Amino acid sequence: MAEQTSERHAVIVAKDHTEFETCRDVQCEPWQIDIRSGISKDDAWDIVFYVYDPVDGDAFLKDFSSVFPIIIVIKGEVTDEILHLAEQEIRGLIRSSYLIEKGADILRDMDITPFVVEPEANYTVARHVSDRQVQLRKVSRFEVIEEKLPKTVTKDEMKTLEELVNGNDTDAIAKNRHYSKSTINSQISSLIKKFQLEDRTQLVVEMIRAGYVRSYK
Repeated sequence: MAEQTSERHAVIVAKDHTEFETCRDVQCEPWQIDIRSGISKDDAWDIVFYVYDPVDGDAFLKDFSSVFPIIIVIKGEVTDEILHLAEQEIRGLIRSSYLIEKGADILRDMDITPFVVEPEANYTVARHVSDRQVQLRKVSRFEVIEEKLPKTVTKDEMKTLEELVNGNDTDAIAKNRHYSKSTINSQISSLIKKFQLEDRTQLVVEMIRAGYVRSYK
């Protein structure tokens, strides 16, 4: 007898439902998707896609970010003006077009993706998060906390990870660590797999958000 999977519930919160009606038909068991103009703290949502409204968006996040996992959905491009949203206690920042196109993939990977951001915006969002942390803490450098890392992470990988979190690209890391670029890329790929992430940008975001690094003035 096949094992039954408990239903999980996602909601798209948008003042205008029209753009998102096709999302109701997304097939991604065990997820069920609803669309509403508003929600209550008494609801039982496993994930909330909030279509950001500049007028009351900050109030919505203040009320619900501690109650439900929230992915912010924006209409248009990810610009510098809205990047401050990535500093909130949220699970992701995506465009509405990405939600409509990739809704099933987002839900399918929800349990293994700590922060949802579409590939085109990965670098922009990650660098903003990193730069903002430096600015707020007035730090000059991040250091990886070895004891917090999974034991599968090697010493070499940890040193490469630290270089990566501090904003260095493959060329700079290879030069600083006296390794070939292929070796550095191999180490980064290994780290991405060990943390069950999609790419190096998600890796940087996760290290900072999840407290795998300490900051120094």
